[in-house]
Amino acid sequence: MNVNEPRTTAIRDQFAQLRGMWIVFAGIVLSFAPRFVAMYIDSGAQIGVDPPWYFIIRDFYVGVGALIGATLSIALSVAMWKRFPLFSHMNLWMTILWQIQHIALAVYIWMQCTNMFDRAHAACPWNHFDEYLRNPIKSWPGLLFMAVAFLIAMFPPGRKKRRPAAENLADGDPLIPG
Repeated sequence: MNVNEPRTTAIRDQFAQLRGMWIVFAGIVLSFAPRFVAMYIDSGAQIGVDPPWYFIIRDFYVGVGALIGATLSIALSVAMWKRFPLFSHMNLWMTILWQIQHIALAVYIWMQCTNMFDRAHAACPWNHFDEYLRNPIKSWPGLLFMAVAFLIAMFPPGRKKRRPAAENLADGDPLIPG
């Protein structure tokens, strides 16, 4: 078997493209590590206190960790975009899909709560854990973004369907180029 045969070259090209798979794994680590660390930051709040400051502050820290991780992972994708476009693109989408809900929740908590880090003057719209838990904002950003991502994947912007040229058609069949 000659090393320069088209089949051998195609296989070699496929394996060369797989070298960029490390971007996806590094993106997962960069994306989730800060969020995982943020889950264990001591907020100073106790679980049984009303309003549910323990969960509110924990979700806020997780969202900030998700933002830091997403920023690092997206920076990796941008840096490697020209060399490994397939895996950079994959890492970008996975990062956004996994982290957007936590980031949106952290932004929402930041907008709703005042003096969040000052216990004496802190205030939020949720008086009980059940109110905070059943708040629809905890799920809609992720679902909304998933729907938008699905629509973008199904109907990519900027792509036009190309029709084959008339001289390339066999027997007038518009689907089979000649």
